[in-house]
Amino acid sequence: MSSSFGLSDHVKHALREAAMKSLQEVSRIEPPVIYDALYDHEKLKTTLFSKDHPDFQGLVNEIGVDQTDTLRGVLLVKQKHVIVIEHDYDRRNKFTFLHEHGHWKLPWHRALLFKCTQFDLSAAARKQLEIEANFYASEAAFMGDLFMNYLMSSPPSLSHISYLSNVFDMSMESTFRHAVELELRPCAYLVMTVNRNDSDHFLKISYVVHSASFAANVVEFSRKATFPKNHVLAQIVVNPLSTALNVHECIINVKPKGVQLKAEVWKNNWNVFAFCQPLE
Repeated sequence: MSSSFGLSDHVKHALREAAMKSLQEVSRIEPPVIYDALYDHEKLKTTLFSKDHPDFQGLVNEIGVDQTDTLRGVLLVKQKHVIVIEHDYDRRNKFTFLHEHGHWKLPWHRALLFKCTQFDLSAAARKQLEIEANFYASEAAFMGDLFMNYLMSSPPSLSHISYLSNVFDMSMESTFRHAVELELRPCAYLVMTVNRNDSDHFLKISYVVHSASFAANVVEFSRKATFPKNHVLAQIVVNPLSTALNVHECIINVKPKGVQLKAEVWKNNWNVFAFCQPLE
């Protein structure tokens, strides 16, 4: 099965093994993962740091990073200290802590970051480390094969994956992405941005995840696709009733195959999401 992480099977296996070993070390066998236990086991100090804190600029200068808008966290290996930039969503903070824990637990990451900070690395090297740490964090957060057991315990649906989000204490977006990548049944997950100034291209796909069987046997969404303001997917934004309910169910037709799909649509403050399955 293809993965959005773009890693080889050999590397993914090594990262998965490292994540599962970390959970075993703190005897965590049921969700959710408590990142404090992982950090305590390694005797790592943690700080949740707000960008509004008066010492934030001093921190930025110390670690030598220019683009503070994308800064989520940093591992200071020599100090055994992880600093996470606070987000207003606790589950995103949790994922960042697991991501930085990956930098510490992966031997080749720690050896490299002992010599220099991640911001001293080339763009290509930094990107590779970030992809690997994200995969480690995802495997740790969803506890490897355990998530698959939960996932297959019920037909795929918005309500079921919302339930899994709460069980594993991870964001809806990351849970949906992970679930669809693993899902054996045909489904797709769309993340769309809203352009209120363009009625013809009101919704634009930011990214899409297909289950393997959906892409192979049903249809594959174009990542360049847009949807007009009068499209059924847009009703979650423009229809007062759908907006109030915060969920909208509809049937969509996907060109050029003319495939009919059942879609469950919802939104947050930034994006519109759709979970699509073949119409029975």
